[in-house]
Amino acid sequence: MLKIGRKYNAGISVLKVSKEVKESMVIWHHPAVINNYYWNKRTSRCLRLNHNIYTVKETKDYALSNINDEQCGQRAKCKRMANKLLELLPEKYNPLKETPRRDDLDHTKRRIEKYGSRDIKEKRVRFNPDITARGPIQQEVRIFKESKTYKARKGVDTTMRNKPAYRNKQAARPKNRPLRLFTDGSSKNNKAGIGVWRGNNSRYNRALKVPEGNQDNQRAEILGLIAA
Repeated sequence: MLKIGRKYNAGISVLKVSKEVKESMVIWHHPAVINNYYWNKRTSRCLRLNHNIYTVKETKDYALSNINDEQCGQRAKCKRMANKLLELLPEKYNPLKETPRRDDLDHTKRRIEKYGSRDIKEKRVRFNPDITARGPIQQEVRIFKESKTYKARKGVDTTMRNKPAYRNKQAARPKNRPLRLFTDGSSKNNKAGIGVWRGNNSRYNRALKVPEGNQDNQRAEILGLIAA
């Protein structure tokens, strides 16, 4: 099975992971961890055998707990090892990191329920741009990945350690603050165009063609004001 996986570059491919999926993954032999030096340490074996710790959630709960147990005589060492194992997880898979959870474009729970009960053949359903993986991590396994990591044992899959994908939040514009836009319309060779400009790389910039009809400069300038 491992040979077939390496042959076809099988691996996990995900842009953003929910906290629940992060915590459900097994901490030992975690696919996003490059340094496996600590997995077979004596303290790590104690975490597995005496404390029954196998998942990321169990590791996190043990590292944050203050309960004194009698399962081993080296609780301080075990807690340090649990914290070290969590530190090895990159931001995308670490439940302790402040990963961006959602943005204003993602559907709310109420909207998901609303559209989930609709028949797409009868009513329109708005697309949900949420890219967060919320199901079992096994559903995110893909083959034919571009990376050759799974063919070479010592390879490093950079996509596993990339930061989670999220949209940059637009800065809120103060209310009642005027927005200055520059418009222009021009006509050449019986073809008119419209231009709207605010600044370099501004999301308000527009370059449009005048629809069918009179292709004169006056009509283009009026349509430019409408487009703004």
